Amino acid sequence: MKTKLILAGFVFFLMQCTSDNKTTVLGNWEVDSVYTYYNGFGFTRKDVEEEPLLEYQQDGKLKMTKGNESRFFLFELSSQDTLLHRNRDGKIFEKFCIQKLNENQLVLRKEMHPVFKGNNQKRYEIRYLAKDKSQ
Repeated sequence: MKTKLILAGFVFFLMQCTSDNKTTVLGNWEVDSVYTYYNGFGFTRKDVEEEPLLEYQQDGKLKMTKGNESRFFLFELSSQDTLLHRNRDGKIFEKFCIQKLNENQLVLRKEMHPVFKGNNQKRYEIRYLAKDKSQ
């Protein structure tokens, strides 16, 4: 009996963590900077004007806005630390590992394919986003 109660409490705790992440990710986020890594070489890009404003909505829709143009997609928190961006037909077009998420900051890591052929290559991108308070 005691084991069942502990297990039920643990499952409830995990469910609360997942829903807290979904609640925290909701809202408008703008990219502050992007760090790119490729086989030992890293570069931080701070001129991120071409990056869209991301609006994660309660109904699972993702609105990407750049200038006067907006496009709608879908998003999903598939686990505690994975954020998926999907096309309207449900196909995944971006997969991120959540490195940090709180009320003011979202840090996403995206694994990328190597540019050149060969073994032992590592390429990824880390996006630093800040909550847009103006909306």
